[in-house]
Amino acid sequence: MSARLTKAHFESIAQSRNHKLIGSWQYENIDSIISIRCHCGHEWSCTARSYKNAKTGCQECKNKAISKVQTGKNVSVPMAKKLAIEFLNKQRFAKLLVKRGL
Repeated sequence: MSARLTKAHFESIAQSRNHKLIGSWQYENIDSIISIRCHCGHEWSCTARSYKNAKTGCQECKNKAISKVQTGKNVSVPMAKKLAIEFLNKQRFAKLLVKRGL
């Protein structure tokens, strides 16, 4: 049987990830909803299980990291979304052309 997790355990995880637990919440079980603030100021909520297993994180920081890897430079989140939509539309159009034999 595993040790019972506590609010202090999740505060420790948050500190190690440069996050902060926000709001007043009571840890009841692994499916409790927690709210987190990233060092960049973005806030989100998820289950304690998801956060503990590193399944969730700051979407803003994730988008910036993806942009840096793909383009080699930092772009804003709206611009990254616009570029992603354009890329997907071009892929769909190319598949349609191949399908129609053009």
